[in-house]
Amino acid sequence: MTLDLSSVPVTDPPDPNDRDGFQAAASAYFLSLIARIEFLAAATGEDWLDGMVGSEGGVQGFNANLAALAALTLAADKILGTDSSGNPAQFDVTPFSKTLLDDADAGEALTTLGVSTFAKTLLDDADASTARATLGAGPQPTTSSSVGQIININTTGVDYSLPAGGTWFYSYTGYTPAGAAYTQDTSIVAGGTVIFPGAGNTNVARGFALRTN
Repeated sequence: MTLDLSSVPVTDPPDPNDRDGFQAAASAYFLSLIARIEFLAAATGEDWLDGMVGSEGGVQGFNANLAALAALTLAADKILGTDSSGNPAQFDVTPFSKTLLDDADAGEALTTLGVSTFAKTLLDDADASTARATLGAGPQPTTSSSVGQIININTTGVDYSLPAGGTWFYSYTGYTPAGAAYTQDTSIVAGGTVIFPGAGNTNVARGFALRTN
C-alpha cells in the first residue's frame, strides 16, 4: 500500500539552541507527528496510538495547564491554586493555617481556634433570646404580660396587688401625705400578692416590679 503523506507534513524538529522558540517548535513538531500517526492509523485500520500519547496506559499529551504546573518551582509552606487570571500559582500557607486545614468539621476548627466548649453553645444559638437562655440571663424587660414584664408602682390610699401569674421581684418606698418616707420594701413574691396595704389611709407608694418567671 502506497500512502500520500503530503496532507500530513511533519514540521522541522526544534533547535535545542533556540531558547526562545524551542517550546513552541517542539510542541508543533510533536503535534505534527501525532497527526501523521493518526492519519496512518485511519488509513491502515491499526491503532498506532495504542500505548502512546493520550491512550490508556500511555503518556499524557501536551496540556497548557500541566505545562504551567510543571514550570512551577515547588516550595515549602505553599499550596497550589490559580491566580486572578486562572494561571497555576503557589500561595503561602502558614503553620497555623495548616492546623485548620486538617480539621474534619466546624467543631474541630473552633477548637483549633481556641473557642471554648461553652462559647460553642452560644455560637449555634439562632437568636438573642436563645443566647440569653444559654447564658442563664434573666428576662429581658418588656411591657407585655409575660416573663420580663416591668411595671411602675405608683399608688395612693389603696391596697396595691401585683398582676396575677408568675413570680415577681418588687421594690418600693412608702411616703406619708407630707412627703416623708416611712417605709421601704423589697422582696420576691407570687403574682397577685398585695405588697402595699394602703387602704383606709392616704399613704403613697412609689417603685417598680419585675416578673421573673
